[in-house]
Amino acid sequence: MLAIFDFHDADSVTSSGFAIDAQPVAIGDAINFSFFIAAKKATKVRLEYAIDFVKTNGKRNRKIFQIFESTLKAGDSKWYGARNT
Repeated sequence: MLAIFDFHDADSVTSSGFAIDAQPVAIGDAINFSFFIAAKKATKVRLEYAIDFVKTNGKRNRKIFQIFESTLKAGDSKWYGARNT
């Protein structure tokens, strides 16, 4: 599906330095996470994170949040660190 929107070159981006301050996270808790990405060549990038949770009926569910979407040039890098709830 992502290829339809021109997101098909995952090997062109590297990530490093991922850190998170809380695991597991309870409903209502805030989390802080950060990471670094770098583009090896020009590419379109979409970054997301997902939170999995267990519903009252015992089934697992996932909520996906978009961090950002951008076109990076070769050699571009970005540090991402934010407070998310």
